[in-house]
Amino acid sequence: AFKKALGNLKLLSVRVEYSGVCQPPASSAPPLENQAPTRRNPIGQINATVGEILRFIIPDDTFYDYEDGSTRYLALSFLSADGVQLPQTSWIQFNPRTQELYGLPLDVDIPRHEFQMVAQDSAGATVTDVFVVLVQPRAQMKWAVEFSLHLKEDFEAFSRNISRKVLVAWKLAQLYGDPDPRFITVNTISQGSVVYAWTNNTLRYEPCPTETILQLMRRLVHDNQTLTQRLIDEMRPEFHVLKADTMPLGLCMDKGLPPTIVAGAGTAAAPTAPPPGETIPPADDDDVYITTIIPAAVIAAMLLLAALIACLLYRKKRKGKLSMQDSSTFINKGIPIIFADELEDKPDPAKPPVIMKEERPPLPPPEYPRGATPQTGRRTITPRGADIADSAAPYQHPTPPFASGHADRRPKAAPTYRQPPPYVPP
Repeated sequence: AFKKALGNLKLLSVRVEYSGVCQPPASSAPPLENQAPTRRNPIGQINATVGEILRFIIPDDTFYDYEDGSTRYLALSFLSADGVQLPQTSWIQFNPRTQELYGLPLDVDIPRHEFQMVAQDSAGATVTDVFVVLVQPRAQMKWAVEFSLHLKEDFEAFSRNISRKVLVAWKLAQLYGDPDPRFITVNTISQGSVVYAWTNNTLRYEPCPTETILQLMRRLVHDNQTLTQRLIDEMRPEFHVLKADTMPLGLCMDKGLPPTIVAGAGTAAAPTAPPPGETIPPADDDDVYITTIIPAAVIAAMLLLAALIACLLYRKKRKGKLSMQDSSTFINKGIPIIFADELEDKPDPAKPPVIMKEERPPLPPPEYPRGATPQTGRRTITPRGADIADSAAPYQHPTPPFASGHADRRPKAAPTYRQPPPYVPP
């Protein structure tokens, strides 16, 4: 509207001057220079225990800045004693958003470590506070029970990432209904894929707290040796639980608490964003080869070798045996077959005649009167009628040339022919 009222006039600038009570008072004081933040209450010393989760929030009154305010309005940096940024593999880390120190010291981290905490205001001015973290050994070396979870993780990547180690402890605390993992003492973190072993530091060693241990066991496994759904839900989606173990120790070994080794399907691990200020190295797929591909290849090789051995044994067993066709050709094993054209022509040996049923037995030899001598050399004249009578008599076989009283020791075989009937003259 103002431009329309000007018409063809071109507006270069607009200046407003206040007068009277609206005129601002003239300031004679020069602008203040930025002041660096100061250290009011040094951190001093932080105590940590081996196997227990370290959690320390920087107090609000540690630093103060005249322009920005208390520690919560300043940017903090966590450095080593030499003023170098700590690597991700360090057992202690710092979250700049929550201004919290966290870590998990182990036996190799004993005893004393020095660090620097640098506070910076909005103008870039800084102040440094040097403090000490004292790692103390475990107060108790004897435990009543040890629990462990087998996680599907790459061991090398997991051992370098303190954030995931602490995250497991926080999830276990939520499983047992605790506000933080102060009651959890991590014993070992070993390979296979990752075996995360811990105990409850509130359990007394003597006498054995049987009922309390049973209650803690039921949070992990059922009575039928299966993983509880509550454990699976608490560990998801960051971790995949492969197995859960419960091992009674010391005086609790003979209190009716059998060791349990429960394998379960677990839950599939889903990628999640790392905590603010932290970076998680990429996961490795070596566990896939160890748990799936290599066992499958070994089993396949064993099956192939077994099949080859079975084939060799079968062929060795069948070697020298005849097939069905060969068995029908060779009837008798080891007996040669002689064909008809290979037989030698041999005449049948002479055999004595055999008297058949329809034939008459031979007549006894003729008897001669005593003193009578058979006439030889002379032919006697017989009447014609006597010759005819003699010729009408039946044919008689001659007397055998051997005595009938001697037994015939030669075998009697049946002849292959029949003798002709006795000759009867006409």
